[in-house]
Amino acid sequence: MTYRSQAVASSVFGTALSFALCALYAQFGPGEPATNFVIALFLLVPLWSAIMVWGLKREDPRTAWIGLAAALGIASAVLIVARETLGG
Repeated sequence: MTYRSQAVASSVFGTALSFALCALYAQFGPGEPATNFVIALFLLVPLWSAIMVWGLKREDPRTAWIGLAAALGIASAVLIVARETLGG
């Protein structure tokens, strides 16, 4: 079994997804914006690692591609809509 396709999916979409999720936390987290930003920076690597592991654990590479692309699309849409409506 080759993990090349899953590794590419995890690298491409996983990196962008971890940045989007950290941006959501930094922008709309419970604390002050500066504190949220620092916490988001500390969460970036563990979150990225977890997303990479999730993508590599899929049995079908298509599942990794579709799952990570869908999660990235949802996170990006939430980030864009929240910034536009809440004025971030």
